[in-house]
Amino acid sequence: MRSNKNLLTEVTGGEETNPMWTSEVDNQGFRKAIEESLRIQQLLAPGNANGKYSLRVNLEEVDQPSFGLNFTVTSTANYLLQGNKAKNTIFDKKITASHTATFGDAAYGPNRLKLANEGSIKENIKNFINMLLQLKSGSN
Repeated sequence: MRSNKNLLTEVTGGEETNPMWTSEVDNQGFRKAIEESLRIQQLLAPGNANGKYSLRVNLEEVDQPSFGLNFTVTSTANYLLQGNKAKNTIFDKKITASHTATFGDAAYGPNRLKLANEGSIKENIKNFINMLLQLKSGSN
């Protein structure tokens, strides 16, 4: 039985964090965040079930500051949702989102950058989920 939900098939573009350099967003962490967000909204096919749709996400850019008291990180990801049966494109959008972590959030720079990264990614996924829900409600 096919689910009307999404099967997250591919997440690319992330980079592993180098402990000697700056915080990055890796594919595994990004994938887990997307899966959890889809699961909460009941938009993710359970387990290994074949969903009606396939979702591919490419993290195209994470723009980070080098220094400062407030760190604003901007992430850009492309979300491609296609029907598995007809291979038709349902959703293909590039989403950009920012988040600022302040000195008050974390005094230590690397921690502040990590918070800004996480906030930007969360906002990016949130924007995607909101667009997906609007698309879903428009098709009902």
